[in-house]
Parts: sequence; structure tokens; C-alpha cells
Amino acid sequence: MVKKKYARDLNITQENMRFFEHPRIEQDDIQAVLDTLKKGDISWPDGATNELETLFCKSFGVSYAVAHCNATSAMFSAFLAIGLDNQSEVICPTYTWWASISPAIFFNSKITFCDSSEKTLTPSLEDIKKVITTHTKAVVLPHLWGEIGELQEISAFCKKNNLFLIEDNSHGIGARIGKKYVGTFGDICITSLQKNKGVSGGEGGVLSTNSKELFEKSLLLGHYERLKYVSDESLKKFSTTGGGLKFRIHPLASALALSKLKVVKKQIQIENTLMNIFRKEISKIEFVKIFATPQKDFARGAGFSFRFHLDATRVGLDKSNLLQKLSKNGFPVTDEYYPLLHKQELFKKFALGKSFPVIEEIHPNLIAHPVFRRGKKSEVTEYTHNLRDKLESFQKH
Repeated sequence: MVKKKYARDLNITQENMRFFEHPRIEQDDIQAVLDTLKKGDISWPDGATNELETLFCKSFGVSYAVAHCNATSAMFSAFLAIGLDNQSEVICPTYTWWASISPAIFFNSKITFCDSSEKTLTPSLEDIKKVITTHTKAVVLPHLWGEIGELQEISAFCKKNNLFLIEDNSHGIGARIGKKYVGTFGDICITSLQKNKGVSGGEGGVLSTNSKELFEKSLLLGHYERLKYVSDESLKKFSTTGGGLKFRIHPLASALALSKLKVVKKQIQIENTLMNIFRKEISKIEFVKIFATPQKDFARGAGFSFRFHLDATRVGLDKSNLLQKLSKNGFPVTDEYYPLLHKQELFKKFALGKSFPVIEEIHPNLIAHPVFRRGKKSEVTEYTHNLRDKLESFQKH
């Protein structure tokens, strides 16, 4: 294909956004929700919810799955299951969405933030080792933007040192290392089903684990009606009240998520084919850096968003003006919208006097770009050539 120079303004909504629209509600999705309504399945965790949990386990090689109203409540249940308390601390990167760690506050636990790798934007094992103490009970490892970093090394380290590992795989459902699914390397995995995630229920989340003990303990928050069936007698006593909170998913969200889960592996193939083209082309820009897990047998899952880094010293515009010009010309880029948590009011007390030099240097120059969900290979190539031309036109000479 002959490289085309960028020649005209594009209409983002009508022309380019068709590549990125998500979730696209198909007739099968509508029918799934209607069927659930017709069955009267609008409250109890059977029907669509049971089917969703069963298919989730079957699809991703895990023994137990519990659907929640959102991933935040699923993380809350995970912290309860591992016994987080006011004598323990949990490690989490400062660069992640706040819900990856915020439930720990309600257990009066200490939150210890760590830095992230300049290669993957996720923590390295060394980043975690630097902040571990004798009180560390768990590590939360978000697979940010679908990258897994040193997941296997971190998993082995946690097992050796009797630390719980909680994977947050909200950005990469269906990812694999070889034949083993991401989300099964730790003790518990949390997956978001929010509107823009790879599998969408509008709102929702899933807690999954291969541990029967952790599964049963996680039911205390929001799933009281299931406690009568657990093997742990100490938990059965709470079968009428649970732990006092109600976190279960709405069946209509389950129906939508179930419909999307049935086709997610096909969607993953499409996305990876298109995003590989985009990654390859955009990485050719001298002042742009992309982040990627180098492991050869790693296969990305359904994406959420994409990040690239712009060397501001090589560009003749400030970031705000650059983004404005790109957006005006049809490219749906935005500034980074995940703030560093140690700088946020909710978490400041946990990071007084601490710095995270790698991510603090990278973060100001991160640019967000949506994931290609559909389109022809030739269209993605042309789009990326146009973006490349436009970015290079801003380069200092």
C-alpha cells in the first residue's frame, strides 16, 4: 500500500469512531436481556447469573467464579477472603485505577504503593521487593492496559513468601501465557464487566479463584443465600445475613455479560490482529514509545484502552495543544486520565514523603488511544499512517 499523506480533517464520530465503538449492542445481546426479563429472572443469583459464572469458569480454566455488582465490590470481597485487617498491609502500584486498592481502606489496612516498570507500565518484581515489610499480607497486581509484566516471577515470589496475590485483570480478559489464562496465576482474580471493558454487562464484576476456601469466604459479602451450601460450618451461621452487605450482580447485567462472553474469544482475535498493525506502525515514530510485555508466549486478551508515550522535548507543541490538534483532525486521543494514586486526597496519608521516580517521569507524557474493535487491515494501516504523518508534522526540526 502506498503511504498516503494526511490531507484533510476527518469527522471523528462518523468516520474514525466506527473502529472503536464499544460495546456494540447486537440483536443477540438484546434478545438475551429480553429472555431474562420474560423468565422473571430479575433478582436472585440463578438463571443468567449462574450461566455467566459457569461459562466464565469453563472459558478461563478456573474452578470458582462469583459475579458482583461491580469489580470494586469483588475486590472488597477478595480482601475479606484473604483476611486483610488493621495489622496487615497490601502492596499496589500507584499507577492504576483507584478501585484496585480502595476497598483496603475499609479494613483499616495499610496501603503501600510501589513504582512501575518503564517497559510495561506494570510493577516489576523488583518494584514490589523494594516496599515489602514483615506486615505485608498481599500484593494487588493490575494488568494495566492488558500488559502482564513479570506476572510469573511475581506469582512465584508470592507463593514462596506466603503472600496472597490478587490479579486485577479488568483490562485484559482472556489473555494467556501459553495455554494458561491470566487470572489463574494468583490466589484470586478480579475482572471488571463495566461498560467499556472487554466483556461488558454495563456494570458488573467477577471474583474468580481456584481455592474453595477463598471462594467460600468471599461469599460473606453480598451472597448470603449461598452460604447455606458451603462446607465451612463457621460460615453457614451467616446464611441469613451474610456479612451485612449485598454485592450481587443484577441478572440483566449478567444476561448482557453472558452474551458478550460467548463471543469474546472471537473478538480477541480481531482486536489483536488490528492492534498489532497499529502497534507496529506507531512504534516507528522516533519520539513515540509503546509499552509491551516482551514474553513470547504471551497473548493479549480483550483490550480496554492503549497508551503511548510522547517525548515532549522532540515536539514543537505543548501536550494540550497537540491533543487538541489531533482530536480536531479526527484522531480520538486524550490525555492520561488515570491519576497517580499517591497524589490523590484519598490516599495521600499512605505515601507521605515517598516518591516513585519511574512512573512520575513517564506519566505526564502518556497519551490515551482507544483499542481497534473492528475494521479492515488496510483501514487500520491507513489510519495509522495518517496519525503518524500528523504526529511527525509536530516534530522540532
